[in-house]
Amino acid sequence: MKQSMLPIMLMVMLLLAGNVHAQVETADDLTETGIALYWENDFEGAIFQLNQALEINPRDVAALHYRCAIHRVYGNVMEALADCTFALQIDQNSGEAHSSYARLLAVLATLPADMEAALAEADLGVELAPESWLTHFNRGAVLSANEAYPEALDEYDEAIRLGMEHPHVFFNAGTVASFTLWDFQRGLRYWNPGLELYPDDPLMLFYRGSTIMNMGEFEVSL
Repeated sequence: MKQSMLPIMLMVMLLLAGNVHAQVETADDLTETGIALYWENDFEGAIFQLNQALEINPRDVAALHYRCAIHRVYGNVMEALADCTFALQIDQNSGEAHSSYARLLAVLATLPADMEAALAEADLGVELAPESWLTHFNRGAVLSANEAYPEALDEYDEAIRLGMEHPHVFFNAGTVASFTLWDFQRGLRYWNPGLELYPDDPLMLFYRGSTIMNMGEFEVSL
């Protein structure tokens, strides 16, 4: 009897192992989908996917710091802090988690020392993950919040060089160049490639038209 039960037990163990592996893959897929929806500004869809991923794997650092970013957008401060700090407890060497935390600190900053802390986190994010477009994008956003606009544009340029092709980077950089520094030529360097990738983006179409109009080229903007 014992010998006949052994093959059955082995089969059950293999099936269980396979289910665990499938769950891990499903969690990764859910996180990947959630991240894609985040960059499409579908925050409700994104957080739904990330919540499901974290039910399967509560220690998924990417899911945590992206959910932190969504809570930041919604103004859910305590939830954002919980997700970012937990992500960093799991992996202190995650440059992207540090950069997401930096964005949150910049939003919460009320004193110069607060912004210094945000900048330090953003710097650490880039130091830990220098080849990640996300760390450079987030550092650019923190620098822009600190009114260090030329340095912010340098970070956005680096994010683009590293392969960031989401409309956010072109929009952020174009807005800073055209309507903060009033450098319209540089603004077009962001609006034009951004619209090549996303020709129907209404905000980029509007702001490129405004940029051209400010240059005095009214006919081209029409």
